[in-house]
Amino acid sequence: MGVMLPKAERSGTLGGRKQMGFDGNQEAADRAWFCMRQFCLLDLRSEQMSWLVYGIPNCNTVKKARTWFDEQGQAYAFHDYKKQGVPADRLDAWIQQVGWEVLVNRQGTTWRQLDDATKAGVVDAASARALMLDKASVIKRPVVENNGSVVAVGFDDNKAASIQSQF
Repeated sequence: MGVMLPKAERSGTLGGRKQMGFDGNQEAADRAWFCMRQFCLLDLRSEQMSWLVYGIPNCNTVKKARTWFDEQGQAYAFHDYKKQGVPADRLDAWIQQVGWEVLVNRQGTTWRQLDDATKAGVVDAASARALMLDKASVIKRPVVENNGSVVAVGFDDNKAASIQSQF
């Protein structure tokens, strides 16, 4: 699982890029800090790290959400669908919590590129689940969880306010 820590936490004596020898390479510094946290037996799903953002790093909406979390100084873990796939157990929980209709992004490029038969075949939770597992890009992004519960699907100012109320 990829992780992005808030700037305040990254810049400490142990976490700063310069102190760790990763000057200019934020991703390497974050990975090293993540490993240090794991070595120290700090659990990313504990109360201190209860926020999870699922998506694709080059998606503008995901970028907006991640930037917003950073600006709020709120720690979160990021799960990259492209590199790590869609966790089937989480997808099942999302479908149960918000419904498959909310999760399938029928406005996105991936949906528009599907053939008509595939689109017509998405008629229930099972068919939507199969499509989302096969083509992660069809899931509306980001999916934001707090302590295992979906807080937002997609991201805008209203969803940001709703998320912030749970800090």
